[in-house]
Formats: sequence, structure tokens, C-alpha cells
Amino acid sequence: PAMDRTLARSAKLHRASARELARTARALEADVAGQCRGTLSRLRLATLDPAQAALVLRHWLAKRGLRALPARRLEGLVSALRGSAGSPTCAIDGMQVRCYRDDVFVVAPRQSRSTPPGDWAPPESLELANGTLLATAAVGAGVARKWFDSGEVSVAYRVAGDRCVMHDGVRHQSMKKLFQTHGVPPWNRDFWPLLKAGDAVIAVPGIYVSQTYMAGPDELGWILEWQWH
Repeated sequence: PAMDRTLARSAKLHRASARELARTARALEADVAGQCRGTLSRLRLATLDPAQAALVLRHWLAKRGLRALPARRLEGLVSALRGSAGSPTCAIDGMQVRCYRDDVFVVAPRQSRSTPPGDWAPPESLELANGTLLATAAVGAGVARKWFDSGEVSVAYRVAGDRCVMHDGVRHQSMKKLFQTHGVPPWNRDFWPLLKAGDAVIAVPGIYVSQTYMAGPDELGWILEWQWH
């Protein structure tokens, strides 16, 4: 009985300690959040001491369903992320920890680019290999409905030479530059669906709509969104 009581007290203390560590990790994670949702900031991680950074990383990875890294491997990842050189990566359970600019991501491997179905009829969502296209009805915003109704709009992925017309209606911008401007990591760019009319890029869901195809002030339109799986 005495041994049972001792074990029970020990277990209780262990649970209390684990809860306290979890509270600390959550507070620290909020302090070092990156610019993109669900990411960590390398610069802010560098303001923590190594033990605190390891605690945050362990908690952050666990929230994403990833197993705990061995101590030495976690120490190496902490050191790489807190350093200023390069863009370290780390493979865990089929996922990857990757960096873009100051943000640290957990990235699922992308599926191969399935051939887009071409036509899309909002407001129905459109399931693709790596995510879902969504459309919300609006007045005076988004892609004008008439372009969908006319059958001129199709869904495609970017190809070499794709460019978009800037808002002055004269200059053109490469898709690479557009994605860079909006902070889209390189590993996502080939899998982000585009809307085209013929060969012209008329919209990048969640990022860009060509003025030519944008709904007028009193015109019905579709606001487009891309959600990763």
C-alpha cells in the first residue's frame, strides 16, 4: 500500500509537470509564430535559448501528428533553424520541415499534378489532387460570373511563359514574381491552380484577378479561394 501511494504521488507530479510544460510551450509558440498561419519564425526562435526552442519545436511538431524526434536530431534541427545560414530541411514521418524566408513550415508531400478538369461551375467546389477550389458569391468583386457562364474560363496549372497583366493594364508580370510577392513558397507554386481564358491567366485563386475579368461595381462575381488538403 505504501508503495502504491508513492507511485500514485509520483504519477500525479509527473502529470502536473507535463501540463506545466505544455502551457509553457503554448505560450512560447505564440511568441515565435511566423507570418504564415501555423508557421514558426526563425528570427523569433533565435531569441529563445536552445532548451526553450526545443520545447517549442517538440510541441509544434506533436500538434501536427508527428512523432517526437530523438534528442540529438532535435538538437540539430534547433541549431539549424536558429542559425542564419541556408534553408534547413528535416524529414519526419513522410512530412518535411522546410523554410521559406523567415517562416518554418511542416509540408506534406504534394501529389502529382492531376490533369485539371478544365471546366468549373461555381458555386460548386472543385476537388483537385492537392486541395479544393472554393467560390463565394459577391457583388462588385471577384471574377465576373458572365465569364463562367460563357464557358470561356478553365482551370489549369502554370506552364512556362505564363504571365499576368498588372493592374495598370499594360505591364505584365511572371507567375514566379506574383507568387514571390504574395509569399507563396516555391514547393507550392506548381500545384496552385490558375483560371485561364484560352492561354491568358485571368485569376489566381486567393491572390489575383485580372481587371479585364473582374466584376464591375454592380456586377455579380465569384470570389475564389484555394484550400490545401
